[in-house]
Amino acid sequence: MRARAFVALLAVVLPLPAFAAPADDVKAAMLKLAHAHAYHVTIAGGAGGGGMEMDFVRPDRIHMTNGAMEMIRVGATMWVKVNGSWMQIPMQGGAMGARGGPAAASASVSQAQALADHPEEIATVTDRGPKLVDGETLHVYDVQQSGSSGTLTIFVGADGFPHAMETVDKQGKVSHMRFSRFDDPAIAITPPA
Repeated sequence: MRARAFVALLAVVLPLPAFAAPADDVKAAMLKLAHAHAYHVTIAGGAGGGGMEMDFVRPDRIHMTNGAMEMIRVGATMWVKVNGSWMQIPMQGGAMGARGGPAAASASVSQAQALADHPEEIATVTDRGPKLVDGETLHVYDVQQSGSSGTLTIFVGADGFPHAMETVDKQGKVSHMRFSRFDDPAIAITPPA
């Protein structure tokens, strides 16, 4: 019986990253995300209450769908699909952030991007241990950012990437983000035809 319990414990603990402190785990995960060539994000909830899909490709490409709305950004140019037709919108320098994430598209993405771009702003981190999420064992951390009144929970995978985040803003609205397809060469974002 003890041997079976020990093997079960090892199966949960061994695939998890191990760093010196919880804040180091979170900083390393966010830096790894910031340096990923590409990744996909699925967002549920948030200020709009709906869902959103986003692909990011370094250094400055993003493709976002949110219901009937679709947006592509390549460099300093953005296209928005309106009534089935693409409309090109020139961007003012850096209007969407250094990493290419849309500053106003989602508070969750903005918060995640801020942590990825400035991990030094992580004030306190509480290690909540491993948790099974969608069939995957992830390590859970509660994060308090400097100057933020909302809460953030980060779920880090065995590969060191943040696989999920949950944010609760000061109004109590909850957003769930799921990250996937890290460094996937199949994620390619090109201007619409």
